Amino acid sequence: MIMFTLNRRLNIFCLACVCALFVMLSACKKDPAGIIGEGIQPNDELIFAVFNDSAASLRLMAYTVPDDSAVVTSGKSFYALGSYNHPDFGTLTANIITQIHEISYVTLEAGWMVDSVVLRLVYHSAHPSSETGRLDEMTISIGELLEGDTIDPSWQDRRYRHNENRAQFQGSVLSDYRFFPHLRDSVVDPNDSTRMLHNPIERIRLNVGYGEKLLNASQGNPGMNDFLRQVPGLYIEAHPATPRSNQGHIVNIQSFGQSGESRIIVYYRTNMEDTISLERHYSLGFAGGMTYNYYHFDRTGANPDLVQQLDENLPLEERAALGEDKVFLQSFYGSLIRVEMPDIKGFAEEVAPGRQIAINQATLVMSVEPNGRFTPPSAMDIGHQRAADTMVGLPDHGWTVGGQFNESRQEYRFFVTQHVQRLLSNPAVEPVPLTIYSGFRHSLPETAIIKGPGAVHGAQRMRLEVVYSVLP
Repeated sequence: MIMFTLNRRLNIFCLACVCALFVMLSACKKDPAGIIGEGIQPNDELIFAVFNDSAASLRLMAYTVPDDSAVVTSGKSFYALGSYNHPDFGTLTANIITQIHEISYVTLEAGWMVDSVVLRLVYHSAHPSSETGRLDEMTISIGELLEGDTIDPSWQDRRYRHNENRAQFQGSVLSDYRFFPHLRDSVVDPNDSTRMLHNPIERIRLNVGYGEKLLNASQGNPGMNDFLRQVPGLYIEAHPATPRSNQGHIVNIQSFGQSGESRIIVYYRTNMEDTISLERHYSLGFAGGMTYNYYHFDRTGANPDLVQQLDENLPLEERAALGEDKVFLQSFYGSLIRVEMPDIKGFAEEVAPGRQIAINQATLVMSVEPNGRFTPPSAMDIGHQRAADTMVGLPDHGWTVGGQFNESRQEYRFFVTQHVQRLLSNPAVEPVPLTIYSGFRHSLPETAIIKGPGAVHGAQRMRLEVVYSVLP
């Protein structure tokens, strides 16, 4: 009997506690802001975390600018070759200039002669990629660079890096070559997972006279500079993709890999009756020496907005007005995106007059316009451009800066929190334009069309989203 009474009283007490807790929680829900900072600061000095992307001071200006015309120098694992047509960007053609990097000195006895000379090109992936593995026909020309007396007395000649000399590379043509590139989805043998397959190889026969020049130049013990004066190097020029195909591709010429590097092979013999030819391999400068891509952009038929925005004589206001709709990015020294925040200095006074604010997070959001068979870069980067080919990272720079392409949202997000905080807290910091470029700027011929900050795009417009706190 006593036990029953105690249990009953305990149950009544527990029920009363539950009811009291319910009343307290209900009271809290009436004014959620009222409990922020409770017991720490007076009610009129609360810290508010506020989201804002529509303040007038967060207005963005965006426009497209041409990228620098410098070329990609040596040291890359692959170099691009080919051409493709793009409905918005026009025709891009990627070519290669290379000097011969390594030589082994040979002694040719009387009567030895050149049998043939072959340019061996190893390639792997293509851009844009092909689902069938078969690409459009490609036409290339292989020729010598200009005569040796134009070569700088350095085996890493940088003469051809400059745009004004770009048209002077063409010497004698050694070969014109047409082929259909074939690509594999994987280099693993589908019938034997332990066996690696070779990447495709094109063997292009060159003029025999070039092989004789190579062998003669490497006779005895020449220095590299003397050798290069006699054999300046090669240009490999892709012919632009024809309107007939309206497609085109760029393949990546491989420097190192399972099947070895690209090179020149000279076959020679003691007399023409020999049945066995000897070989002499000449390494190209793909991984050292002077090798780089140079590009040609034909904007004929390109989007008129892109062409106008790239006109550096057009006033900035007009370029920015065009950029309200869309801006264009093309790597391989094609075009960059500039973004300015002209009114950002007044943001704090606009949202919290007379108060100080702390930026918890500032995010630059860019939505991508569908681009057909050309997928946008998997990652973009952001910084300040100090010189033609020099980018300086933001204070936020690192793994936290963002820039990865979100395929489900079709957008990029850059976290520029520290950058925005510095603009607001330090009056001496100038709001210089931000420059956005492909994370693979000099490696892949990627393109992206970004929706501008115009209101017509609604929630998909380019915008700066800010989460801030009002300080006491």
